[in-house]
Amino acid sequence: MDPQACLERWRRAVRAGDLDEAQEAAKDLREWIRGGGFEPKWKSNAEREAVRDTARVALHGARANTAENREKTVRRTEYRRLRGHGASARSAFNSAKFIASWVGTIGDAHFLDYGGGPVYPDGHGGYMLEHVDEPADDGPAFDSPRARWTVYRVDLAPRGIDWVKWADVADSASMTAMELKRLAASKDPMKRAYAFETVAGYYGWYELDQYPMTLTRAEVEERYGKTVTG
Repeated sequence: MDPQACLERWRRAVRAGDLDEAQEAAKDLREWIRGGGFEPKWKSNAEREAVRDTARVALHGARANTAENREKTVRRTEYRRLRGHGASARSAFNSAKFIASWVGTIGDAHFLDYGGGPVYPDGHGGYMLEHVDEPADDGPAFDSPRARWTVYRVDLAPRGIDWVKWADVADSASMTAMELKRLAASKDPMKRAYAFETVAGYYGWYELDQYPMTLTRAEVEERYGKTVTG
């Protein structure tokens, strides 16, 4: 498959307001990348994020079943496409409202320095998890203009990890497969987040979000209301 042609297919569908075609293109692109294929040339991180959202709705989005929500998805994706120029697309993000919605965090309390992130409602009855990876030890220093933080955003719907080898993952965390499955299906979003964190510890966060955001120090501090201390 030609990933660049598939991305162009998605762009045409979004411009035309054809959600079904946009979802099919996004799913094809996601499966291509998940299978080890190279990524297309994105116009921006915001465009990558929009394709990721389209694929997530297509694969896991029961909430896209109604005409109203399908239309909302088209409008949101088109908005991101039109404003898909990095910082400009993120400028409308309401950090204070986002931070106030957190129900807890995973990982380190200083997650901008050591990894981790918040759990919060997705606005549709479910929960999302954001895991922040700090710059690599062998990369630019935290105070360098070239330093980048990677943000993985994960839908905490249990069906999102129904592909894992439960026994192998559970064994890596010194628990039983039944215990891990129970956490993944819990009504408590923090228990669910722990299950997903355990899965990511075994497979890597990229397996849970193949379209992560890449933020500068200023952007990541603004988004999470924290100061990088490293």
